Amino acid sequence: MAVTRGRRRLSLLVPGLLDGSWGAREAGLARHGAACINRVLARATSHPFPGGGLEAVLFALFGIEPDPDIDLPVAAVSRVADTGDVDPGWWLRADPVHLRPDQDRVLLFAGPGLGVRAEEARALVQALNEHFADRNLRFEAPVAGRWYLRLSVPPGVCTAPLAAVAGRDIHRHLPAGESARRWRGLLNEVQMLLHGHPVNGDRERAGAPAINGVWFWGGGCIPKPPAPQWACVWAEDSTARGLARLAGTALEAPPPDGQRWLQGAGAGEHLVVLTQVYDPAVSGDWPAWGQAVSWMGQAWFAPLERALRRARLSALDVLPGDGRRYRVTAARLLRFWRRGLG
Repeated sequence: MAVTRGRRRLSLLVPGLLDGSWGAREAGLARHGAACINRVLARATSHPFPGGGLEAVLFALFGIEPDPDIDLPVAAVSRVADTGDVDPGWWLRADPVHLRPDQDRVLLFAGPGLGVRAEEARALVQALNEHFADRNLRFEAPVAGRWYLRLSVPPGVCTAPLAAVAGRDIHRHLPAGESARRWRGLLNEVQMLLHGHPVNGDRERAGAPAINGVWFWGGGCIPKPPAPQWACVWAEDSTARGLARLAGTALEAPPPDGQRWLQGAGAGEHLVVLTQVYDPAVSGDWPAWGQAVSWMGQAWFAPLERALRRARLSALDVLPGDGRRYRVTAARLLRFWRRGLG
């Protein structure tokens, strides 16, 4: 697709990009990829931007400022992407997790590494709904690894995002607020129910971690539809896709690399959300993180840097979720390049 020179701008959300930089350098990982990324960031101007996790950055990019006293309504928004249903009620994420006792701690593990299958999710959610039917709690699992809880009234608690708890002791992150005691009790009740479920017996015999808990987070209802501000959102992340749908914004899956994005993206402001670095950063798998950074540098940053130099891209904003926005313009990169030649 032909693109008018100087009219295409990209915001690249790469959560977790800077989380393990020092460890990756020390281990000799991702040298080629990190060199390109570091070069782009070194030529950028840096400005404050809401951080605190992938979801907080996404909501800010759609003009929805977080309130520190309440959850971001991640559940209601991501459910729009997962089901296509814009339900006006209150929703909580109730994602499946593996809880592992460790001396005086209880560590939480979640994400793709659990390998939850659709039939396992259906069986476990059915058991939850049968158990809690008399309390007007309804669970659903439109995606095997993302579960939801429908509420008739606000939950009365603040929760911690799953990514903030993964690999950590849950006791510092339990629900807080006026109804905290009730929700902590529900977490324990769910754990006891799932512990003895036949699904987990089968998983343990197969050497897979038990799905012996859920994590409640991201409670709320659908926010006021954000004003459209992106020509297109390119994302697989469910929260990003839900926000784009609510804003009535064009939505695409990210292409495999920056070169193919440049070939397909038209003029205007674009948002690309890439989570390949985020998942290993959340789980603390730093060798995998280093490999993902190397891939990110070669597949995305290198072609975008070339596009800036050739004025095929007028500006690039990099958002690693560290509370900063790193902006590189074609003119700024060209000045650095000419200075280097001199």
